[in-house]
Amino acid sequence: MNLNTPKFTAVPRRKLVDQVLEQLHDALNHHYRPGDRMPTEPELMEMFGVGRSTIREAVKILVHAGVLEVRQGDGTYVRSRPSDSDSLEQRLLRAETVHITEVRSMMDAQAARLASERRTDTDLERMKQLLEERKKALEVGNYAAYVDYDVEFHCSIAEASHNPVLIDLYRAFCSALRGELSHLIVDTQHYEDRSELHDQLLQAIANRDADTAVRLSLANLEPQGGRRNSK
Repeated sequence: MNLNTPKFTAVPRRKLVDQVLEQLHDALNHHYRPGDRMPTEPELMEMFGVGRSTIREAVKILVHAGVLEVRQGDGTYVRSRPSDSDSLEQRLLRAETVHITEVRSMMDAQAARLASERRTDTDLERMKQLLEERKKALEVGNYAAYVDYDVEFHCSIAEASHNPVLIDLYRAFCSALRGELSHLIVDTQHYEDRSELHDQLLQAIANRDADTAVRLSLANLEPQGGRRNSK
């Protein structure tokens, strides 16, 4: 490395997304109505002075929250105003990471225990497939897909509980989990992939070893690199 190369520090990309979300939230409450067409992606990039990935992440969060709707080949439309229905998903998007993790630790533990007791062969095949896709995405550097497969794997454990209430609650956490993991993986200095732990978790569920599955689920939420993990 050239001695004159400057030393870079991690860019707080999540804060940039939050700033865009805050302004979009205000605009959706005061300037747009349900059914209105939103500006195009390039227009939003120019308006906010940010890159494509920031706009896409902000829009994706609002889509998951049920505020925006993407119509293929037509554009992005307002589905509802944020103030019209302050859903659980929307409240979770504003929640602090530590609070999300505290609640998720309870849900993950119970989901792992119930999945160990109730999982079917179909459930196991689904989990295995998601872990394989997760690894492939990481190997080729497709971090957006990696995040999606990681979150879907944990959702598949909740689904293997066959408890509809737990499944609905966990699904409500998905948007917040995607946002936090997206932020975490960008911080390559501290990020630690835990594929082996995920493999062990799947094996414990397959073996119907509930205690080990619970332990591994909680271990996955332990801090890494001095910060709280949200994987």
